[in-house]
Amino acid sequence: MNNKLSEEMIREFIRLQTLLYESFIQQVDVKICKNDYISLAPELKMGSIFIDEDEWVYNKHGSGVYFERKSDGVVIDNDRKFNEPNQFSERRISEYLKSINGNKVEVNWHLVKIFLSTLLEQGKIKLTDNDYGLYKFI
Repeated sequence: MNNKLSEEMIREFIRLQTLLYESFIQQVDVKICKNDYISLAPELKMGSIFIDEDEWVYNKHGSGVYFERKSDGVVIDNDRKFNEPNQFSERRISEYLKSINGNKVEVNWHLVKIFLSTLLEQGKIKLTDNDYGLYKFI
C-alpha cells in the first residue's frame, strides 16, 4: 500500500464505512431515529459484527458508532450522519489513515485538511455539513 495520502485511500474508507453501516443495521437490532441518532438496547452498545471473515468490534457513542477490525486494528469511527456512509470528515479520515497499514501512514489532521481543501478546489468533493465538516465526492 502506498503510504502517501490519496483520493484512493479516502474512497477505500468510504467503501469500508458503507460495508460497516450495511452490516451493522443487518446484524444488530438498531433503530435510526430523528436527527440521525442511533438507538440501541443497553446490552447492544458494544459488540461485534462480521463482514465476510473479518470481525469488527463496535462501540456505540454519542450519535455514532466506533468500529475496529479485530485482525489489524483498522478504525472507522462514524460519528455523524451514520445513515449516510458516503460522507467523511477530516477527523474520520485522519483516524482511519493512522490505523491502516500498522500505523505506518504518516498523516496528521492538518495534512488531511489541506488535501481535502485541494479536492474541494478541484471540484471533486463538496461540503455537505458545515457544522460537522462533512464532505462527499461529487
